[in-house]
Amino acid sequence: MALNTKLETRKVVENRLRPAVEDLFLSPAVVKKISEEPIDDAWFTALEELDKRSAALLSKDGKHTKAIEDLRPLLENLEKKVYRSALSKEVY
Repeated sequence: MALNTKLETRKVVENRLRPAVEDLFLSPAVVKKISEEPIDDAWFTALEELDKRSAALLSKDGKHTKAIEDLRPLLENLEKKVYRSALSKEVY
């Protein structure tokens, strides 16, 4: 297969996957904010981002892909940290 054909194929796949990946992607900064930092306005903003991504993941419930199966336990662990943080930290 020629390099140009491989590149074009890769671009097509990337363009198809990008929306799904963006729906599920949660930045390290958001994870850190939720799991390690004090509860403040930025913490609630990060929590809204987590809710948005959780909803995207749950909406794909009928589509049992390997990626979703891998992400689900990680997301559940982060949500547990949210509950623990809310119970143990002071709100600023």
